[in-house]
Amino acid sequence: MGRKQLQNVNIKDPKQEKPPGEGLPLGRELPSLDAEWEESALALFTDLLRIDTTNPPGRELAAVHYLQKRLAEKGIGSECFEPEPGRANLIACIGSGTKPPVILLSHLDVVAAEAARWTEPPFEAKEVNGVIYGRGTLDTKQLTAMQTAAFLHLKEQEDKLDRTVYLVATADEEAGSRLGMAQVIERFPELQADGYVISEGGGFPLLLNGRNLILCAAGEKGVCRIRLQASGPQGHASCPPTDQAIFRLGAALGTLAAYKFPVKYTEVSRQFILETGLSPTSKQVIESTYHNLMEYMLHDGLMINEVKAGERINAIAGHASADLEIRLLPGTTVQDIEQLMKRLLGPLPVEWEIVSFEEGYASSIDNELLELFEQNCQAYGLDAKLVPFVALGRTDGRFLGPYTDRIYGFSPTLLEDHFAAVLERVHQHDERISRASYLFGAKVLTQTLHDLCLTGGGAA
Repeated sequence: MGRKQLQNVNIKDPKQEKPPGEGLPLGRELPSLDAEWEESALALFTDLLRIDTTNPPGRELAAVHYLQKRLAEKGIGSECFEPEPGRANLIACIGSGTKPPVILLSHLDVVAAEAARWTEPPFEAKEVNGVIYGRGTLDTKQLTAMQTAAFLHLKEQEDKLDRTVYLVATADEEAGSRLGMAQVIERFPELQADGYVISEGGGFPLLLNGRNLILCAAGEKGVCRIRLQASGPQGHASCPPTDQAIFRLGAALGTLAAYKFPVKYTEVSRQFILETGLSPTSKQVIESTYHNLMEYMLHDGLMINEVKAGERINAIAGHASADLEIRLLPGTTVQDIEQLMKRLLGPLPVEWEIVSFEEGYASSIDNELLELFEQNCQAYGLDAKLVPFVALGRTDGRFLGPYTDRIYGFSPTLLEDHFAAVLERVHQHDERISRASYLFGAKVLTQTLHDLCLTGGGAA
């Protein structure tokens, strides 16, 4: 996930994890997801992990060629789209029908890995005591592999599909998606549909007050980028003027940094509070690490990205600037930000301009796909309640926000790969996932797509 990491987020209950779904009836399982299917799905995952797609430089082409080969073995055609040589995106589709389409969306690039600081090599997919190590095990080659395994399974029953299913694996997400989804969505307008999207950013469980919950990302914040500029008298450092540009800029930044954004409830955050029973003003939340998650979901937030003032020693710069961004909850408009900046900075001797504005999005939290996510997690061994939340970062799903309100981050795992553990591993040394979690997620997505997309889907 291309994201700004939250500081000190650790959503971890002090109680010991318990075995998921003990005694749960498994009557809804697809009998075809047997040991042979597991072996194939696992090989798909580990093969992808061994392809180094570190961004920069990316080199997603090798991963796309591998996926195309696996798809071709099942008679599925696909397209490789390269905006630049080696920077490749995969698009494939099966099925047709009048029901809304389904888009399976993930990205193939990964962040850099400093191999010397890893317990196991980051691009060998080595399994130790049931745990698979590798860059991309959680962000997001596990999702690519889960979705591809489900897509291949659907192909075997394509004559029963009552909707189109797209498999989209993109480049460059970790660097902003310029060579990936930003161009894919324009080149393939059929993706601009009011359908279901299964993307990254959720699917991780947590244990709270003795209850198993599994998080499903159902929205993302938007971003407004702003540039501040201030001018002032120049001079020599031995006789500095009092009203310098950097002082004016500093006063403006201080004003913005001191501003407390008001609480804004969305349907997603209200449902999160309802399902978890956590009150944002309770002592339990304020004195725990849940506070960071709740703050992110209930407030817009400011980040200062870069400050520039002067290039020479002993010379007072006559100009200073700062680039900052505000992470915006769904529903915050560009007019809201303009009014805020005028109110806070109007009296100060600085200039500001909105450089770019991207709205956040919020998805529906009441539909058949979410019901199937929860039912199939339970059917395959995790007795958990599905809870929507606002994703902690930005994903390629944002490019589909203008077209549908059914975008969900969901790559389900078991309790051993709970939410706090995932936050500690993503983009870090020793990124890893248990074999059981990966296979669990692959089965849940395969069963869910079977139930959602096949005429007469459901128990086999």
